[in-house]
Amino acid sequence: MNWKQKEINLADVRALTYRRRQSRDLIVARAKALVDDPDRQKRLQAQLCLMCYHDTRLAGQAFTDTNCRACNKDMQFSSTDVDALCPECARALKLCRHCGADLNLRWRKVVAVATIPKVTPFEPPPLQPAWPSAVLLLPRKDTP
Repeated sequence: MNWKQKEINLADVRALTYRRRQSRDLIVARAKALVDDPDRQKRLQAQLCLMCYHDTRLAGQAFTDTNCRACNKDMQFSSTDVDALCPECARALKLCRHCGADLNLRWRKVVAVATIPKVTPFEPPPLQPAWPSAVLLLPRKDTP
């Protein structure tokens, strides 16, 4: 592959410098938010850890069914960006509903998942065929 670039000029340098400054300022603001946690109450109400609250997410556009990693309850999302836990389990275990980490990113020794009642998924009874599995083919009556 060959890619010929145009000669750089003052307008290009200024535009690139402006964009790079914006990127730098965004990274510094994010780092400051991660350290200071200014929206702590909102973040805890949303049941998200520090990283999931401030992180940007990329998802596909498709309805996605998944299960809660604690109680196995079925959940449905409008994109492929799914949560790890249902809101009830996340609140009971004090974990991030999106990734499953501790809400305050503290190191834990135990997770009391055994206290959460498991939901058994509904399994319909096996289908019975309308005819016997071994069908006997008989000759037609009008043939000799």
